[in-house]
Amino acid sequence: LSPSVVHSCARVTGLHRSRRIGAMAHAGLHDGGMWKRLPQALSPGTFPAPELQALRLDGEVCRVDDCAVAIDEVPGIALRAAVLAAELPGRLIAEQLSAAWDWGAASEPPTLHQVCTDIGARIRPQFQDRLSLREVVIGREDVAEIGGLQLTTPRRTAIDLARFVPEWSV
Repeated sequence: LSPSVVHSCARVTGLHRSRRIGAMAHAGLHDGGMWKRLPQALSPGTFPAPELQALRLDGEVCRVDDCAVAIDEVPGIALRAAVLAAELPGRLIAEQLSAAWDWGAASEPPTLHQVCTDIGARIRPQFQDRLSLREVVIGREDVAEIGGLQLTTPRRTAIDLARFVPEWSV
């Protein structure tokens, strides 16, 4: 979201405490003649942290990993993918425990998200405290996309967990 949309979010939510998520998420925000739809997962990078906290205290959103989602969102793979997509820099692929959480094999998100990039991708993501990045050789057949999030397929995820995560190896 652009800074003007974030400012509009803060102004709208500051004036309308009740029903604000339903109105904003389903109708979008009006900004200079254009309607902007809020993302399914509100992250601290796209929405002011004090507003996210106010929404949580009002019972209008619940916390999923580091994001906030409307309480009427259906939990599932699409929601977890939206949360991870909001947290990860573009062109990174969720793998290992992060992918396992998204596929539903792990009940809680990992404290350190594990991501990878193809060795030929040549990207320089801004590092965050909650990311562990690896460069790997990965084929397109090993990558799935759900709601804009790239993650390893269930088969690749299971193989990587067995190879690199002691708790998951046999």
